Formats: sequence, structure tokens, C-alpha cells
Amino acid sequence: MAYRIALVSGKGGSGKSTATAGLAQAFCAQGLRVLCVDCDIGLRSLDLLLGFPGDIVFSWADVLRGNCTLEQALRTRDTISLLPAPLATMEKPDGEAYFALLRRVSSDYDIVLLDAPAGFSVGFALAAAPADLALVVAQAEPVALRSAAVCVRDLHEAYPTLKVRLLLNRLHKKRVQNGINLNIDDAIDSVGAQLIGIIPEDEAVPAMLGKGKPLPDYARAAGAFARTARRVGGESLPLRID
Repeated sequence: MAYRIALVSGKGGSGKSTATAGLAQAFCAQGLRVLCVDCDIGLRSLDLLLGFPGDIVFSWADVLRGNCTLEQALRTRDTISLLPAPLATMEKPDGEAYFALLRRVSSDYDIVLLDAPAGFSVGFALAAAPADLALVVAQAEPVALRSAAVCVRDLHEAYPTLKVRLLLNRLHKKRVQNGINLNIDDAIDSVGAQLIGIIPEDEAVPAMLGKGKPLPDYARAAGAFARTARRVGGESLPLRID
């Protein structure tokens, strides 16, 4: 059975979906079979970030409704697959049917990344409830970290056995030095979760992922995503700001 990782945030604009795409590429580079599940109903973006063609017809909601088969909804490129979210808003999906579908499809992969919408809507539960690990994605500024702390609290209350870690995203070393962003220790203390990765601000991320292209090896963010993926796999690696 695949290891399931939910990427969540309390506040929009954290870069959660780009972090999902970056981690998908990092796990793929390790030779792992990766499935990305977009849980952002009505506002999906992983299809664009991962470079899948814009002619996606079916979503996981269509599978649940019987409008298509799972194979028709799944899109695969190299060793990364995508199960898209519906573009139209919908009533609360049948949770049991959704989780059964997720269990079924997970058996073919090593890693499943569940990209939740910002905030605490239905999609948040669709990502967090079946996960083995939740990565709370936040930028190191006070408003974002406050919402991340709420997210961590709600995850612990709703899913007591779920492992929760903090992923600091788009961190700019000079902003930390100038006091615009919090330093690492203060960010960890304010959120109340163990830090698993630091992704630096890197122009290559919007330039490449925005076009569905993999990050080049020389990009600072590529190395940071690779180290984060290895920490998820149990390796002990030092944390640093690139």
C-alpha cells in the first residue's frame, strides 16, 4: 500500500500545490511510483503544474458517479499519475466511496500526494483523513504561521494518530535576516509542529512548474524538495536555508 501524504494549509497563497508538484518530481526522481490526487474541488491546479494536457475530461468525482472508469480518469506521465478534482463545485461527496476508491488506486503506487484546498473545507478532510502524514505548508510570515498553527491544532484534534510536520515554503534568506520573515526557530515555535523541510524562494519554481516542466537540477528548490522527500523516507538530513 502506498504511503499517503496530505499537503494542507490554513491560508491560501502558501504555495501548497507547487510544493505538491515539486515533491512529486522529487519522489519520481527516486524511482518511486507517484500518484497525485487533487482535492481542491472547483479550483484544481495540479494538472497545469504537472504539465498534463488541458483536455482532461473526467475527475475522481466522475468515477464515484459512475460516469467513467478509474482508468479513464487517471492521467499518467512518466512515473507520475494524476487523479484530477472536479472543476465544478459539488455537493459533499460520499466519503466512504471516495476512501474506497483511494484505497483501490493506492495499491499501484509507492507514494500518494493529496493536495488539499486552502482552509478547512470538504477537500481538507478528503486529503487529511486517509493520510499517513500531513505536511502543513506555510510561509514564514506571522499571518501565515498563525493559520498554520490553527491547521496543526485542528489536525491533531480531528486525527489524533496522524503524523503532522511543518514545511516552510518560499523562504527568502534576506527577508529572515532583515526581520521581514520569522527565523526558523520562531516559526517552529509559533506553529507547534516539527519542521521537515525548507523550500527557498526560487524563480525556477513558477517559471518551470507553471509550464508543467520539471525543475532543473541546479535550481535551489529542486535540491530542497529532494532533501524533504528523503526526510519523509526516514533519512536524517540537516535543515538549512539555501
